[in-house]
Amino acid sequence: MGLHHGHSHGPAPADMPGGDRRLAIAIAVNVLLTVAQVIGGVLSGSLALVADAIHNLSDAAALAIARIARGSPGNQPTTTTPMAMVMRR
Repeated sequence: MGLHHGHSHGPAPADMPGGDRRLAIAIAVNVLLTVAQVIGGVLSGSLALVADAIHNLSDAAALAIARIARGSPGNQPTTTTPMAMVMRR
């Protein structure tokens, strides 16, 4: 029985199919959760719920930045960028 079992445990490629869609879904879920927590926190008078909503909003913002960075033309590998060899497709 060998150690090789048909798949890699390395990092996923940057151009993984569906990556943009997955990020968009994650952003939408975080925003919906934020709205629900703000409404619930205000109605119940829970400052903890409102604080957690703000935390979820910061998560959504970080995911939005990641989504923007994925589509940025500046992240394309060239022969002069330090990560060109790693990022080469």
